Parts: sequence; structure tokens; C-alpha cells
Amino acid sequence: MSPLTGSGEVPSQSQRAILREFEYLPYRGPRSPSWVKAWVILRAAFLRDTANWLVRIALVASAFYPLLGAIVLVALRGLVGHLPNFVDEGRLSRHVLHFVLDANVIFAFLVTLGSGAMAIADDMSHRAFVLYFSKPLAPIHYMIGRVGALFLLIFGFSVAAGGFVLMVDVATSPPHARLEEVLLFFHVVFHSLLLAFVFSSSSIAISSLSSSRALGVVTWLIVWIVPLLAVALADSYSGGSFPWFRLFSLFFLFDAVTSGLLGLGAEARVSWFFALVVLIFLGGLCFHLTHLRVASMVRRLK
Repeated sequence: MSPLTGSGEVPSQSQRAILREFEYLPYRGPRSPSWVKAWVILRAAFLRDTANWLVRIALVASAFYPLLGAIVLVALRGLVGHLPNFVDEGRLSRHVLHFVLDANVIFAFLVTLGSGAMAIADDMSHRAFVLYFSKPLAPIHYMIGRVGALFLLIFGFSVAAGGFVLMVDVATSPPHARLEEVLLFFHVVFHSLLLAFVFSSSSIAISSLSSSRALGVVTWLIVWIVPLLAVALADSYSGGSFPWFRLFSLFFLFDAVTSGLLGLGAEARVSWFFALVVLIFLGGLCFHLTHLRVASMVRRLK
């Protein structure tokens, strides 16, 4: 029976035209700007990242070490000049800030372990990957949103930690030295930008290698822990005779950059500028490779 005539008659030409109106027609209306698409993914990814239990633990714990650094800074200011061979007051704040920025690297790793290392695999397991690319979405928009969520998360707590210590430092430092201490905030911002860029792009690059969340986490653990232990063992057995070996560890690369930014470069065993170039190259390479990987997966979906 025909759905239009109510009988077994064959539909006429005009009735067939009505039937064709019920078929799928491509949308030809106005489309949202590209930044809106990236923003939607960024917002969804940020909410999912902050809901992870390991990320929440890391964020809560990251509120304590800046407080510890500030307490140590105030306590040590009272010891300057009273203990032999003690660090001079002009470099005291830089040593404490060095400790806080190094701690930021560790907590950035914990955040990416809980979220970044399983980001793309998580989207695929929740079928969000298919949902995103069922719409006219370019892989670069997805990458900006996914990496941007982790970037903002890491950058936020890193700047907050360093800024809090500097605020206490400026309040307790002599008046003639306060301007110099305030300018250290620009070093903190640069360090936080670099930290957020490298860790967000590299951890998500790891997550794009497999659709298994567990495999992404294990791979990111290996990438972080194995070079760190190898450098520690090499230093202990060789007495630091192979400083270039530190270039294989993310932690020691950032430690060298931190020392250079704070004027403590003489204490680093590798050139802080060379370490900076390696980190920027690594972050850019990981972002590019992940973009290629996402683009290939999108082609397979189509």
C-alpha cells in the first residue's frame, strides 16, 4: 500500500517529489566559526580532565608545596648572615622558587598521567571521537581543544604556585630589592607556558598511539620514569661525567631551563638554552605527529 495514496496504486510524479523531500539533504545554512568548534571541545575536555581522580589529587596536593616554599623562604630569611657559608639573601628567593618550579614539573606529570596519557583513547572509548567528527570538524580544531584543556590546567596551577611564592617573597624582601623580585614573575610565566605546552602535547601524543587507555598510561610512565632513573644512576656511578645524558629526561631538561631563567645556570650540568631548544622542538614535534595521527583516524572513519 502506498503511504501517500492509501492504496496499492503507484505514486504519481508529483507524489514521488514529495517523497524525495523526506530524504537527507546536506545542511547549507550558516556554520559556526572555527574557534567555536575548538572551544566546545576544549570545554568538554576540561570538565572531563578535572573529573579524573588522579588529576584532582594532584591539584589539591599542588596547593601545599607553594605554602611550604613560602614558609621555608620566610624562615631562611632570618638565618641569612647568621650561619657560615649560607646562601646570600639576593639568591635565596631564587633557590626557593627553583624548588617550586621543579615541583610543578612533577605535578604536571601527575596531571597528564591521569588525563593526557589517555585523552584520545578516552574519547574513542566514550565514542566522543566519532561524535566530534560526525560534524564538519577539522583535526586541527580537535587538537586545539584537546591539547588546550590540558594546557590551561597545567599553566593555571603552575603560575598560581610560582606567583604565590613570589608574592610572599616581595612582601618580605628589602624595599630596594622588590622590583627585581617582581620581575621574576615573567620568568615564572614563561616557565609555565613551556611546561604546559610540552607536557600537554607530548602526553596526548602518547595517547594517540593506541586506543587502549591502560597502554597510554603505561607508556607515559615509562617515558617519564626510565630516563629519570637512568640519569640518576649514571650520575651516581660516573660522578656527573656524562651531563649530556640529562637531555633524555624531561625532568632534568626543565631543571636546566629553570636554573637558567633564575640566574642559577652555573649550577646546571647542561646548557639551559640548549635544553630550551630541545623542549620546544619536542613539544612542536609531538603536536605535529598527533595532528597527523588524528587526521589519519578521521580518514578511516569516513
